[in-house]
Amino acid sequence: MSKENSGIITLNVGGSELKFAPTLQAYNKCLNESARAEDVVGAVNTYLKRIVTPESRDALATLLLMPGVGAQMAEKINKIYAPAIEIEVKE
Repeated sequence: MSKENSGIITLNVGGSELKFAPTLQAYNKCLNESARAEDVVGAVNTYLKRIVTPESRDALATLLLMPGVGAQMAEKINKIYAPAIEIEVKE
């Protein structure tokens, strides 16, 4: 797994290299669709299809047929794209 300077996140999944280019719009859309949809898996898969680079589309389509793989990839991507930060509440 790596993040290139161009904002591309590369994952090696089951021997396949996939490249993703997440955007704030795609990230926010995924969160919104996941929150109001009954089909969270579908929302996650749609998010991945939105951000995958063209050369990785076929490999992604194959991997999304495996249970749970989409959620695992989205989690890895989002840990890099939207890392957790420390937030402190002042009294």
